[in-house]
Amino acid sequence: FGPIAAGIALIVGGLGMLVTGFHDAMENGWNLENVLLSIAGILATGLGIALLTGSWIPLLIAAIASILLALTVATGHGEELLDGIREVIEGFKDFFVGVFTGDMEKAIGGIGKILDGLKKTVFAVIDGVKDTFLSFLTWLDEKTGGKFHGIIEFAKELITGFFNNVKTTIGGWIDGVKKALEGVIKFLSGVFTQDWDL
Repeated sequence: FGPIAAGIALIVGGLGMLVTGFHDAMENGWNLENVLLSIAGILATGLGIALLTGSWIPLLIAAIASILLALTVATGHGEELLDGIREVIEGFKDFFVGVFTGDMEKAIGGIGKILDGLKKTVFAVIDGVKDTFLSFLTWLDEKTGGKFHGIIEFAKELITGFFNNVKTTIGGWIDGVKKALEGVIKFLSGVFTQDWDL
């Protein structure tokens, strides 16, 4: 039970740290303590899953997620990230309340909130990574005394265009999934209630 118990303990402890870090950020805004606590939670969870599965891939994913969180907060997009997470949580609440009370409109609205919140969260991370690259190029331009200003500005345009295209593509996917899920819920609701006007 050694590695299994250690893996489970790391996952439980990691999730606890992650939830505590994000809760504190939602209450008080991002600061060094809750960012580090959240990162530690992500890494501990990834390490725990890696111990249980015997694969290093979960730990690699956790490391990447930790870096993305740090970049998102450092570039000023942390509040957008929290807004997206809040909307996802509200969406899950509305969805389950709607399902268990038979209010399909509320359930469908909940699905919409979940996916809109997911889009905000993903966009905050993408903007954080984009701003990191742009900040590095601005720093490089200053350090080289503007000798490569034209090339650096061209690189900035390429990076901005690339990340804008990524956002457009991901936004389109999420909107497509949203419409599909809303359609499925309406159909199932019609089947069970025999109300084909939904």
